[in-house]
Amino acid sequence: MIKGIKGVLSRGRPPNPADPKSTQVQSSTSVSSKSKNAETSSSTSKTGVSSAHTGGTVDMSQGRPRNGVDDAAGSSSMIPTQAEGPQITVTSVDVQVNDAEPFASSTFFSQNVSFAPGNAPQPNISPNEPLPHHDNNGSTNFTSTPQLPKSGQLAINRLKNAPKDVIPVSKIPKRQKSSRFYVTEAANLEKLPSFNEVPPAQRQELFLKKIAQCNTLFDFNDASSDLKGKEVKRQTLTEMLDYINTNRDVITEPMYPAIVNMFATNLFRTIPPQVNPVGEAFDPEEDEPVLELAWPHLQIVYEFFLRFIESPDFNPAIAKRYLDQKFILQLLELFDSEDPRERDFLKTTLHRIYGKFLNLRAFIRRSINNIFFMFIYETERHNGIAELLEILGSIINGFALPLKQEHKTFLSRVLIPLHKAKSLTLYHPQLAYCVVQFLEKDPGLTQEVILGLMKYWPKVNSPKEVMFLNEIEEILDVIDPGEFQKIIRPLFSKIATYPNSSDVKPNQVAERALYYWNNEYIGSLMAENVDVILPIMFPPLYRSSQQHWNKTIHGLVFNALKLFMDVNPKLFEECTEKYKELQQREQEKQRSREELWERLEQQAARRTGGKVAHIPLPPAMTALDPELPPPSHALEIQLQQTPLTHEMEEDIAGVIDTGEISPAGSHVTPTGEPSEAPPLRRKSMIPVDREVLDELRQHKSLDEVMGSADGMGISQPIQDPHDFCALRVFLYVMNGSTSLKRETSVKDQLVETASRLNTDERTRSEADYDAQNDMKEGFLVKDRSFRQQFANLYFVRLSKLKLPLLKAAQSRWSSLPERPQHVAKVLDVQQGELAYIIGTVYMDMPLKPNILNDITKEQWIVAPPPRDKYLSDQDTIALEDESGRIVLTGDRLKYENLVTGVIVAVLGTENSLGEFEVVDVCYAGMADQTPSNSMDAGNVKVFLAAATDLNAFLDQPNYVAFISGLNIGTSDDLELQMLTEFLTGESGTTDEQEKSRAIVRVILAGDSLSPPVKSSDDVRAKKYGYDSTAYDAKPAENLDQLMAELCSTVDLDIMPGPNDPANAHIPQQPIHRAMFRSSSQMSTFHCVTNPYWFGINDILFLGNSGQPIDDIYKYLEGDDRLNMAERTLFWRHMAPTAPDTLWCYPFQDHDPFIMEKSPHVYFIGNQSEFKTSVITGETNQKTRVILVPSFAKTKSIVLLNLSNLECEQVSFRTI
Repeated sequence: MIKGIKGVLSRGRPPNPADPKSTQVQSSTSVSSKSKNAETSSSTSKTGVSSAHTGGTVDMSQGRPRNGVDDAAGSSSMIPTQAEGPQITVTSVDVQVNDAEPFASSTFFSQNVSFAPGNAPQPNISPNEPLPHHDNNGSTNFTSTPQLPKSGQLAINRLKNAPKDVIPVSKIPKRQKSSRFYVTEAANLEKLPSFNEVPPAQRQELFLKKIAQCNTLFDFNDASSDLKGKEVKRQTLTEMLDYINTNRDVITEPMYPAIVNMFATNLFRTIPPQVNPVGEAFDPEEDEPVLELAWPHLQIVYEFFLRFIESPDFNPAIAKRYLDQKFILQLLELFDSEDPRERDFLKTTLHRIYGKFLNLRAFIRRSINNIFFMFIYETERHNGIAELLEILGSIINGFALPLKQEHKTFLSRVLIPLHKAKSLTLYHPQLAYCVVQFLEKDPGLTQEVILGLMKYWPKVNSPKEVMFLNEIEEILDVIDPGEFQKIIRPLFSKIATYPNSSDVKPNQVAERALYYWNNEYIGSLMAENVDVILPIMFPPLYRSSQQHWNKTIHGLVFNALKLFMDVNPKLFEECTEKYKELQQREQEKQRSREELWERLEQQAARRTGGKVAHIPLPPAMTALDPELPPPSHALEIQLQQTPLTHEMEEDIAGVIDTGEISPAGSHVTPTGEPSEAPPLRRKSMIPVDREVLDELRQHKSLDEVMGSADGMGISQPIQDPHDFCALRVFLYVMNGSTSLKRETSVKDQLVETASRLNTDERTRSEADYDAQNDMKEGFLVKDRSFRQQFANLYFVRLSKLKLPLLKAAQSRWSSLPERPQHVAKVLDVQQGELAYIIGTVYMDMPLKPNILNDITKEQWIVAPPPRDKYLSDQDTIALEDESGRIVLTGDRLKYENLVTGVIVAVLGTENSLGEFEVVDVCYAGMADQTPSNSMDAGNVKVFLAAATDLNAFLDQPNYVAFISGLNIGTSDDLELQMLTEFLTGESGTTDEQEKSRAIVRVILAGDSLSPPVKSSDDVRAKKYGYDSTAYDAKPAENLDQLMAELCSTVDLDIMPGPNDPANAHIPQQPIHRAMFRSSSQMSTFHCVTNPYWFGINDILFLGNSGQPIDDIYKYLEGDDRLNMAERTLFWRHMAPTAPDTLWCYPFQDHDPFIMEKSPHVYFIGNQSEFKTSVITGETNQKTRVILVPSFAKTKSIVLLNLSNLECEQVSFRTI
């Protein structure tokens, strides 16, 4: 009999995670035999230890098999403890080694271990005492030398001379297994009452009992054992999960340690050895994941713990006593589980802990880094790398700017080296996402990342090369044009090696690399830098088009060559000629070598009397086609070490431009400036903001600012109740707080607020910008197809506005004595009955443009002159809906100023002619409006400033500058220079500079470029079609220079207009950033649509470049464009004449021009003069309407005060 046993079998871990000391227990163990047949029987005793399967005895004093099996394979990470009770029952674990699959499963055996808490005697068994083993009769012997088994692998090893079986035995891996747990012996769980069956006062005690009941562990290797206990535990876990989800204020402080201990008891364990292969041998499609047998219980434990952390009752201040660093380390060890379901729960759990516990964030990042370091530099074996990278992706997304040095170090030492692992396929999408997140945060890290990828670029692994190319494309999608220029040479020198490859396997890589030319943004970057890229890519592309056997590669190569040819035909021809010259020189050299070889053969034959056999030309000289030239940066390094001869310069000139190669000892940077050495790695540099440095130099402390406060009358306590109330409102508006005391002086209570308001005069004001992405998406045209009909646009418009218009009509006409009824269809109107109908207005105007105008142009008939108005005496108005059209008549229509496309409700009767006699008209009215506190906040500031003389702190409004119709051409106008200096604060009086400093955003509302001026030469047909010399880039360069100066100090949005390089129909898409080389590199430069929704602070803006109002003007009498703009708000549609006479895209499922919200500011660009008004809706909606004048005509801009929405005109007209 064994006298004692140690109760701790884990590898260096104590039984209790909260107790750092190991617990030793004394027990009496009876060891009985366990036969091979009894192993599969449910009635077999679990107290037997078989050595026949392990080939050796079990060293119970050391807690591991004596035959050398690692103790980690048969140990558990913790022993569950019991909070109450005088006795603890524990079951320890041993390992069963199966001949067919070692460590595929585990065998549990039970021990009756009894001790009083705190009094654990030492075991009294000596390590040298003989250990028990089983003989063939099933009895237990205690001898120093165990008997060897007669069957199994060890029995075969005994028969050395026996014939061996040469037939391989197929290994069938087990796809389900259970981890090593300490299983509770004789766990007779009884179902506790549910929470609804006990009074509320006893539910906390019942909850703790249920948690203690869930500390019981079961053996899942034997599916038929303890079925009742397993089901009771599962029901208990489910009941606790529902209790937390459906009730509030149920998590109390005593529950925290019990819940954490239950989670640790059930989950913290030693992960068993891996079953599936790792590294390159693992195939995600062939190798099924290994699932945990104990998952029915583990899943509910994970869900319960997640709901516990996410509960509104959860208090991190209490939980941090128990969720410590040791808990995090044990949680991270579980990420090595082979079960993907468990890793998914672990990912969510760790992410929630990271978000809740600020004190653990740095430790969690360091611990994850340690796992990555061990994976990269030691083992390359871990199952949870993808999940950990996914957690880090969300963490990186929340990094503050500028990035800390530790985060950049993590990128260079962890994320980039992770690309070299053999198992990259398992986690590459998550890894690429993390890298791209870093580059979006700091574009200056692009060169370091690209060079790092070049360092670990695979040589012969094609699938891995495809993954690298995928990641490079994701990086190029977010790269800045300036950073792209720095990585052109190393990147395209690598890409140039793929198109010319003729092997079968790398064709996948070549095809993936050539797909870069199908990416629109990457194609624009290549077009901007074609002078550098084409000399590198032309030789391999041209050679591949001539020699490659794959048709798909041929098509992609021709596509790339066509793109280069379209961008720069002249450079393409130069590269073609240089390549042909290089081939001719190579052929000439080849012929000279052959002639020289023939002369040598003839001379040798003459000397030997013709007895010399023919010797073929050496293989190195037989290729007529030249070898692929080395990358340009490699040539540069070679040229730095070898002096150039005239012949070498000619050879290199055929491949790259020698003008780009600097003299020996220097290197040409992407900007063209020589440096001392080629840049192998560049560290990210934080850009220095000159304005920030000026602000720091001119900084004044708060004591200096408040030094003259006594003279300003704010150092006295508050006496006037009006001042007290006004100050309370002001502090609420500015700080969100109303804590105020009467006995405290104004000075003391305004210190913090004044410090925020006191900004240096050289610092640009800031405001919160809202891109209104949900509204903006409607103006972005993704599939530019014009095959669909425009009728769908009218149907969508009518269906969207019919319901609000019906409500407005019922409210307007329901109180009439005649009680008019709504007729759903216009063709159902009854003659003589007063009713109202809803439909779309159609203006039948003979002078409107039509298709006949195009026919007259084609037939060389003199076309009618363009008209400013479409009005005539023959005009008729009709109302149309899904059923048909009815003509409207009546004197009322003369005062309504209707245009085609407006959705209206008309009240009247049908006359004898079948026309609808209109007596009243109703519109949908202004849409709902989000309340804005800007004007109220401004009034509070003004009132408080007047009451306490705080103008120095409070009178600082912010402005938005609206500029339209710049019409920049080839000449430099003095007014434009004055405008630029005013907006940048470089000119003007002190008040004007203060006002320019307060401008938070500049809006260029269309027609920034002047229309092209046609000359007599343009009329004559060109000999070869398009004349490229007719294009003048000077206007775009002048505009780019002006915007670059503005973007250096303020955010700028440029909207396209009728004369700008964008699509002619509305909505006009953003002008391509490639048009503006300097401005596009700045983060403050934004190309937007026309029309354009955006928000600043809580103010909603909507504007267009003037085309809708210009088209409406042609329908109506008079020239009051401000009234026309106001009417579009009541029509609830900004461009009703589209698509009749205003070009627009044929939308099918929505009408983006419907105003679903009423803006606070509605501006119209390119108008002849400045006008403004404020209109009010029926539900107190208020909108500031602004007609922005054309700068080319009026030399003026408009400034809008964000505090009270007042606007003013600023003129720059010279004498």
